[in-house]
Amino acid sequence: MTDKTAQIDAIIERQEEALKSAVLSALKAMNKSATHANIKGYQTAKKALEDYQTKAGETTGERFKNIEQASAWIIGQGYLVSPRTVRNHAEKMTGFPRKQKDGSYLQTEIAVYASATWENPGKPATETLTNGAGRDELVAEQVRKLRLANEITEGNYILRSLVEQEFSARASFLKRDLFNLGPRFIDRLMDKLSTLLKECGLPVEEINIHALVPDMEAYWDLKVAEHLHEYSKAKGFIPEAAAIMKDEL
Repeated sequence: MTDKTAQIDAIIERQEEALKSAVLSALKAMNKSATHANIKGYQTAKKALEDYQTKAGETTGERFKNIEQASAWIIGQGYLVSPRTVRNHAEKMTGFPRKQKDGSYLQTEIAVYASATWENPGKPATETLTNGAGRDELVAEQVRKLRLANEITEGNYILRSLVEQEFSARASFLKRDLFNLGPRFIDRLMDKLSTLLKECGLPVEEINIHALVPDMEAYWDLKVAEHLHEYSKAKGFIPEAAAIMKDEL
């Protein structure tokens, strides 16, 4: 490496660190107050960093042609991961380095992601946390988010939003079925009651028990609505469930 090349690399590194610092500041501001201006500021800073890294990668040639090359490099660096897992992260993880327009991946981004996501027995975990003021906090936050996203991808964690959507859908189906059950149940009850009265020799036609159906259906709907309202209130299901399990054991 010539002196001029070293000088260029140093300039590129300083500029990249400055852009990363701007991203960190914008991220802190957005987390503190998610106003439109702060969100826009973070998006602008992030795009500026990504655009710069793309141009820097084009200049230096430090990129992988495809995900297979990136995977081979990650494994070659000693990370405990398989090519299939790397591909799964590339396809499913929102935090995975974005693919460039030509289908390639920047080596700097791949290196940061690999260090934050997978174990490497031959590389101390703190090695990437020693460069640049404020980098510790930024990388630590990246590590936390990427590990959490990795747990979600592997199926160890479930997003709360997905759980809430699932419960909402189930509650909707339950509500519909309960209200539909009432008329069917009442019609069958009336038929059984009519048969019983006939067997007892009573004039079923004169009694007209089916006139009770509207009142019975209204009562059914009222009670179903009351119960659903009661279950919609906040309850300590976990302590109650734990107490039941303790009693059963």
